Amino acid sequence: MFAMGQRKRAFHPRKRTGCITCRIRRVRCDEQKPSCNRCLSTGRKCDGYADSNSTDLPSPPTSVNASSSETRMPRRNAAIPMSLGLPLPRRNDEELRSYRFFLDVTASEFAGVFDADFWLTDIPRTCHSDPAIWHAVVSLGAAHQGYLVSRGSARADSASPFAVYQYYQAVKHLVHLPSSRTPPEERWRALIASVLFTYLCSIQGLHSQSGVHLAAAKSLLRELQNSDPSRSKLDATRVNQLRVPEYLKASSVSYKAVLSIIASLELQSQALNNRNANEAPKLLRDVDAYTAWRYYTAPNPTESSRICQHGKCVPSRATPENIARAGRAFQSLLDALILLSQRIQPDKAGALEGANKAMENPISQRQPYTRAFHELDKALNMFVSDSLGDCLCFGSPDQFSPSTQHRNKAIDSLRVFRSVCHPLIDYLMGDSDVNLEEHVIQLLDMADSVLGNKAGHERSDVAEFIPSLSITQPVFVVAATGPTLALRRRAIALLRQHPRREGLWDSLFTAAFLEACLEYEIALFRGGAMADQAGLDEVEAIPANCQVRWAVFRFTGAHTARVTMQTLAEWLNDEPGREAPLTW
Repeated sequence: MFAMGQRKRAFHPRKRTGCITCRIRRVRCDEQKPSCNRCLSTGRKCDGYADSNSTDLPSPPTSVNASSSETRMPRRNAAIPMSLGLPLPRRNDEELRSYRFFLDVTASEFAGVFDADFWLTDIPRTCHSDPAIWHAVVSLGAAHQGYLVSRGSARADSASPFAVYQYYQAVKHLVHLPSSRTPPEERWRALIASVLFTYLCSIQGLHSQSGVHLAAAKSLLRELQNSDPSRSKLDATRVNQLRVPEYLKASSVSYKAVLSIIASLELQSQALNNRNANEAPKLLRDVDAYTAWRYYTAPNPTESSRICQHGKCVPSRATPENIARAGRAFQSLLDALILLSQRIQPDKAGALEGANKAMENPISQRQPYTRAFHELDKALNMFVSDSLGDCLCFGSPDQFSPSTQHRNKAIDSLRVFRSVCHPLIDYLMGDSDVNLEEHVIQLLDMADSVLGNKAGHERSDVAEFIPSLSITQPVFVVAATGPTLALRRRAIALLRQHPRREGLWDSLFTAAFLEACLEYEIALFRGGAMADQAGLDEVEAIPANCQVRWAVFRFTGAHTARVTMQTLAEWLNDEPGREAPLTW
């Protein structure tokens, strides 16, 4: 660490103007109005300008003028958390470097379609007024930087002493220091910290600890629901993301975003712990991460009153908001289809030669999925058409600008999700897709292009940030269930070539697991009852009754685990399956 006072620099009078966001971040503002370019170019929401007579923001902040809170924070009611006058930690160079890394790299990489505001706006604002959140963010930035630097090396380890020290500082401010907050406010603060700690422990390879923090977040959420006096006993069993508890309306952290993060982490936890899809917590059933697909409709093509002079063109519907909304619906639809496919697997009362229970669901139960896919397909066709249009009536599009490339990458991500949802819909509807291999080839070609395009995290020149969908999940589906061995191997190679950490999942861990599955399936096909059949070179695919359908993980280290795999036949016959080591 270096003493801040040892650096000498030329004296400049301290500016007392600039937007509120830049002043909180302590960076120079270009003072463009109504929103400064410095905020917009980095994907942040500019909170506007305070009264010209106001003084510069102190550190730590000691008071906020209640009458100006609405001006300071258009999206919510306050620019900082509820209890003010908190003693912020004395910052040093190492803390500031890790915080800067969090702002520039971690936040944009973690920002998904449901929680972009949480990472890009809410947490950076909150950590300047809450020492616990500050230390948690600094620890997360340091751990993430260590993870990226050491990823793929023989001694990959992001649990640096500095990150660990910052974690304990955050815990100390949460638990041991006195506070003037009410109990619900303390629970909300602890819930936010638990979310950050879940990501922190996951990055460091502390898998059991990340599960503990996720469980704590869900427990705190239940306590917050039960402590809300305005809710009935029935309402307290699940959250309503549109009904923010009264004591959280002044919070600088979005209630809806936190719910979506917890729901997304819970979906990943279910997969890692082999929990049944029906066990999704009732508390989160109404959150966007589960339900966005249910009420999605494509943009109305005639909703714009502006038509070009020859009556042919309308302004582009491929707006950041429309693309982000479609992304949320596509993500939740794919999750819902995967959960549905798990629920309709045959139970042990059936047999392999019995009726295919995947086809027993009434059409009426599957119709909502088809409706949502139709709306998303229609919207995506609009986005592609509008982004490729050559009409200049509404301004000349610059196809090489960072904003255009950023938008096109987001549209390509939607196309990847369409390619994986289409065959899943056909399967659930009982249709055999003769073009399945063609769909998968298109998906992998597009995924390779998106994963190789680094524009998603280079946001310095992007006017409006569009949170991108995770491509890892569709590629995982292909690698696990693709129609041919060659396509499955190509999908696994993509996961290795483009390593990425997403919540509780690591693409390198996923690739190691899928390679173990493929090795086991090939061994089953070549031996036993399948020995007299054609070789793999002739059939190119693994028969369904030799494919792994269930897996249980037991983590033994930061980058090691053991997995127990079972095929459908082994599960039905209560056979143990195969255990294999994983290293990534």
